[in-house]
Amino acid sequence: MLNKGIDPAVSSRQTFSKRVYKNPSFLVDLAKEIRKLPSDEDVSTVFNKWSAFLRKGSLSLTVRELGHMGLPKRALETFNWARTQPHLFPDDRILASTVEVLARNRDLKLPSALEEFTTFGSRSVIEAMVRGFIKGGLLIEARKLILSTKAGKRTLDSGIYAKLILELGKNLDKHIRVLPLLEELGERDDLNLNQQGCTAIMILHKEWEI
Repeated sequence: MLNKGIDPAVSSRQTFSKRVYKNPSFLVDLAKEIRKLPSDEDVSTVFNKWSAFLRKGSLSLTVRELGHMGLPKRALETFNWARTQPHLFPDDRILASTVEVLARNRDLKLPSALEEFTTFGSRSVIEAMVRGFIKGGLLIEARKLILSTKAGKRTLDSGIYAKLILELGKNLDKHIRVLPLLEELGERDDLNLNQQGCTAIMILHKEWEI
């Protein structure tokens, strides 16, 4: 039963909003609708219709889906639109998703992005950028970012180190670039690697006789 003081239309909209703002199917459908837009049409055409029903964090999934579709520019447009919506931004989730998509597609401007995000970005945002670089094959950029966070006395999840070490370790010519990462992991009091990370490091130790 509705409270007497609540407008039925408002209550209905709130109920609908709760159902859709984190519904994966709805958020993926937004990405599909954006994909159908003419190249000269802005994503606001889609989002303006649904703005009232979205919440912080909603569009991080839409951004990731646009990345999977190979539409990094649309992902960036989505982020830029969200930045204009006070009820959606600031939000590290959409920022992290956007950064990862851009890094993976090699659309992140360097070195300005490194300096900006290592200074102001949260841990989740920086880790997203590293993951994006690794997935995009930009291993040197990923390594630079990790080392710059160390210089800035920032700590990233040890699993991020393991992923980069695993990729660098596939090329023995990058041996010298892996050693500082291994040494830093060895100094960590909070070392917490999953089975894949442990296996990768054990293999490298055996192959290189470190």
